[in-house]
Amino acid sequence: MRVIGANIRSVRKIRGLTQEELAKKAKLSTMSVRRYENGDRIATEKVLANIADALDISSAYLLGWSSIVSRLDDVGLSIDDVADELNIPRDRLEHIANKNDVSSISSMLKIITVATILADETERKATEILNHIKDNLKSLSTPIERVTRDMAQMTQEGQKKVVDYVEDILPRYRTETAPQSPPVPQEGNSTTPPPEGAEGPQEGEWGVKFRPPDELPTNLGSAENQALPRTGEQKAPCPRMGTGH
Repeated sequence: MRVIGANIRSVRKIRGLTQEELAKKAKLSTMSVRRYENGDRIATEKVLANIADALDISSAYLLGWSSIVSRLDDVGLSIDDVADELNIPRDRLEHIANKNDVSSISSMLKIITVATILADETERKATEILNHIKDNLKSLSTPIERVTRDMAQMTQEGQKKVVDYVEDILPRYRTETAPQSPPVPQEGNSTTPPPEGAEGPQEGEWGVKFRPPDELPTNLGSAENQALPRTGEQKAPCPRMGTGH
């Protein structure tokens, strides 16, 4: 097991021992120690007990019990939960974890297996609950809210692709009540309203609008217009009402 090998190497370095020195203290060959540390060979309960004694550490630590306890805490469990699952008192479990004899190592392997399964099952259930909550939250939000939330997690390039795609399909799926885009102003036809206070076409004294020059009649020289009195010409007197002729 690579976990055991990594723990043997870690504790050996903390103790300031070489592989040769550990091998001598544990009554093993240097090659055997090297293989155990590399995970190329699985140590028996007896060999593991000897290595634990040589390193002055519990065999439970070399088996990875400390890491298991930390993981139990991460998923909201404790040693008590493992003891309850095994139907043994907590102090009995701790006694097994602190011994280095062969029988204790064999029992500790079973304890670690149960604790790992318990942590895995608890983590799986927690993940299912979390995913269920996320699905419910998604169903409560509108499509626009979901897209906005998802776009916030994208890079600028990804956001641009989403915008390009929306603009591409918008004409096909536009709703009848969707606001229309303002028309593009054509050259010579300004759609901008005149500023407040600006004067448009004015009306004459009797309500007749003055026409711009391009709307003036073109037949100013016609006979009809020739009959109009010119400036300075005397008009014929209008007959007075009540006079007899």
